[in-house]
Amino acid sequence: MEGLYGISCVGKTTLANFVGNQLRQEKIFDEVGIATVSQDPDIIKVQGELAKSLGWALNEKDEKERADRLRLMFSERYS
Repeated sequence: MEGLYGISCVGKTTLANFVGNQLRQEKIFDEVGIATVSQDPDIIKVQGELAKSLGWALNEKDEKERADRLRLMFSERYS
């Protein structure tokens, strides 16, 4: 897992998307997930972005239920 942080408008998201695309194209990793986390994060949105970027679907509405589902999907997929 990698993270980028810094002042706004310097290209963090652009860089993350570029690196993610390179990793996918060069098949360095089987899957690459990306989610944008703002200074005041909307956890439901972050969970949805991460799941969507991995091709997964979250139908749960509650933040904790979504977290439990993500944890289960990760453990099933990568155990």
